[in-house]
Amino acid sequence: MVSPARWEWWLRCWLGITLVTVGMSWSLHVVSFNHVKEGALWLGCVGTMLAVAAGPSGALSGFRVWMPAWCSLAVLGLISVLRAEVPWLAVESILRAAGLLAVASMAYRMGQGESGRQMIGGTIVGTAVLTAIFALGQRAGLLGALFPSFPHYNQTMYSVFGNSGLLGGYLALGLVLLPGLSRSCAHFRGAALMSLFAGSVMALALLYSASRGAQVALAIGLCVYLVRSRGRVGFPSGRSLAVAALAGTLLLVAGAPSLSKWAALFQPGDVGGAVRGWIWRASGSLFLERPFLGVGMGNFSYGLPPHLGRPVEAVPEGATVYHAHLDLLEMVCEVGVLGVVLVVLQLRAFRFANTMATAGLVTLAVFSCFHPMWASAPHGMAFLLLLGMNLKTTVNVATTRCAEWPERSLRVVAAAVLIGCAMLYYVTTLQPSFLLRRAEDRHLAGVPAKASYEAAVAGLGFRGEAWESFGIHQLEQGDLEAAWGAFQMARRELNTGRLYLLMGKTAQQLGRREVARRCFQQSEARGGMIGAIESGGPAD
Repeated sequence: MVSPARWEWWLRCWLGITLVTVGMSWSLHVVSFNHVKEGALWLGCVGTMLAVAAGPSGALSGFRVWMPAWCSLAVLGLISVLRAEVPWLAVESILRAAGLLAVASMAYRMGQGESGRQMIGGTIVGTAVLTAIFALGQRAGLLGALFPSFPHYNQTMYSVFGNSGLLGGYLALGLVLLPGLSRSCAHFRGAALMSLFAGSVMALALLYSASRGAQVALAIGLCVYLVRSRGRVGFPSGRSLAVAALAGTLLLVAGAPSLSKWAALFQPGDVGGAVRGWIWRASGSLFLERPFLGVGMGNFSYGLPPHLGRPVEAVPEGATVYHAHLDLLEMVCEVGVLGVVLVVLQLRAFRFANTMATAGLVTLAVFSCFHPMWASAPHGMAFLLLLGMNLKTTVNVATTRCAEWPERSLRVVAAAVLIGCAMLYYVTTLQPSFLLRRAEDRHLAGVPAKASYEAAVAGLGFRGEAWESFGIHQLEQGDLEAAWGAFQMARRELNTGRLYLLMGKTAQQLGRREVARRCFQQSEARGGMIGAIESGGPAD
């Protein structure tokens, strides 16, 4: 065992590296940027676990405190794998939650001290500032090689999150944590200037992102901080006036995109509001179909399409809905009433005494009402770390036999579980994601891609997406029968209007008019638009 001081130093290093790499990681070589961030999360988990395993007695107290959440995840995960239509989606969702819980468990002890809370908050704010700098550089056209423009993707500033909404949410969190962090670090020379720079960069990037959900979350989070801090408001100081003047300047310079989006609120041209309303109505119907146990973790995107119905005008042809854009509603659909009850029971262990952490939690909670916050590893990790700061230090964890295990046994079990989960994540998610992206890149580049697609469809994950892309490749090669077979294989894991639209077009070209008609009907019922189908389509 290492000395407590050295162990604390190693723990802080690993946790800090994990926070930064998860927030800043970015790659164009996988299907989703989230997969790289989750891969960085698991690397950080394994490294941090090794530091914890070599720590002094009580180093795993966070696992004991978070044990009810681990048990709830095990119960809901088992039910999901057994009931889900697509089990690997449940496994992917379980592994993401396990990784986030692992970081929260290992950071628990550090989050109970003031210096540890400053380190966590400072790392989150620092990552948000770096993210904002990348975003502003991207907007200025200076980072085209790192952040290219994609066809049919209208977001000109998405930074390392791949999405301007998620970018705005993380910047809102950084801005809410900044006052409390600045207050605790006010004795350092240059702290005021650094705070002013950090706030300016994040505010400017947030305004340019034009994320209304993030702006609402920021406003409510700052209000919570002001109320909870109970600070007296006197005559404004020179620093306060400078900040106010800077904020006004930023609003004038960068506020136009945000103001135009706010002006469109509740108007027919409000794309974000119309699409969200369409998804929320379908999500309510999905919940009523399986209210008690839900459709299974991760299976929201598979269960939702039959409830979408005709799309609103703002939805592009063949759009696929992956998230409800309201995390609580998505959670209810996936784990049902049972899952909600288990989550509510966890909240009894929290006292919400830390002002900075509470304001950050409220910010992320409000943001999750508009964007899939929980599907993003940096946002979810920040949420659980802030939640851990508000855990009661006298939580009774003797309700589970696992909490009574000796320290050495718990170290071995925790290390084995985390290493096993990291390997499982690589096999089920990261590797298949890389294989599919490689096949699609070769396809788009005009290079022979059949062998790459065959490797992708043989993986453990993303087989539905891989078969669908393989079918499109076969269509372009003129092999209609092979394309039809690929789409049939994709149907085992996909249930989207886009897939039925492809199946209908293929059946139409094969001369199977009745099959094509049924496929077009299924596509339209799942939100697929059929206006662009050539003549002789579903009406025949």
